[in-house]
Amino acid sequence: MSRRAVFTVDAILLALYLLLLAPRLTGLAWHEWIGLAMAAPILVHVLASWRWIRTTAGRLLVKATPRARINAALNTALFVMIVIEISSGVAISRVAMPRLGVATIDDRSWRALHNLTLNWLLLAAGCIWR
Repeated sequence: MSRRAVFTVDAILLALYLLLLAPRLTGLAWHEWIGLAMAAPILVHVLASWRWIRTTAGRLLVKATPRARINAALNTALFVMIVIEISSGVAISRVAMPRLGVATIDDRSWRALHNLTLNWLLLAAGCIWR
């Protein structure tokens, strides 16, 4: 995948992410549909970065600078938090998933997990050291 294509996918992810940060602006229905729509560009991003992921993981086992180790840990944490954020969002969906015929959970602790993960995700994203 070309650098331009990767940049385009990442720009789309950033735009969608910024929209997701303002559910009062978009409304709950759009917030949920945008969140679901992010799955495809996230998958493309991970697949496009797979060579870097594999190379970095291999270097961590042999020779890596402290900076590379910190970046790998942050990227891993970001990935885990995004999976938790999407999973909890799907679990507590009030509009999108029920419309697709999927039963959801109306539970305060799942909403707390969704919100807390977002806070940590924002912090970790701000710590990426390139």
